[in-house]
Amino acid sequence: MSNNDILDNIISKVKNAADVACKKTDEVMEKSKLMWTRNQITGDIKKTYEKLGNVIYRSIKTDNENVELVEEYIKQIDGLLAQLTQINEKIAELKNQIICKNCGMLNPVESVYCSKCGYKLTDDAEAEAAQAETAQDGGDAGAGQEAAQADASAKDEASSSEE
Repeated sequence: MSNNDILDNIISKVKNAADVACKKTDEVMEKSKLMWTRNQITGDIKKTYEKLGNVIYRSIKTDNENVELVEEYIKQIDGLLAQLTQINEKIAELKNQIICKNCGMLNPVESVYCSKCGYKLTDDAEAEAAQAETAQDGGDAGAGQEAAQADASAKDEASSSEE
């Protein structure tokens, strides 16, 4: 191997390392922005809940119902909660995780069942796609097959217990 080949190899490795570092930096920045936004939305939700509570308290105390304002605050809270859900889903995606719809626990994206409550996280097509993606990304394909077998076994046990 000549000195030029060695130098070219080193330069190539440095470029690859720089590309990886830039990508990781972008991911960290994106996560940080999303987490900052999540904190802002959470604060807005708390403030709106407080305003709602004050309106209800005054309404009861003065025997003067203010239904329109209560409904407005409820709409605001619902909108903020929807935004918060979207932000949390984006954060989970960046962390290569999935949120359990039953308990809110974060689980690895290749998980079929929630590690906290056992809720089924994905349907069979989604699970197969996640396993294929993990295998493509250099993940352990054997682990994906084991998970699929465990899922099939769980289905068999569930159907036999229902009978």
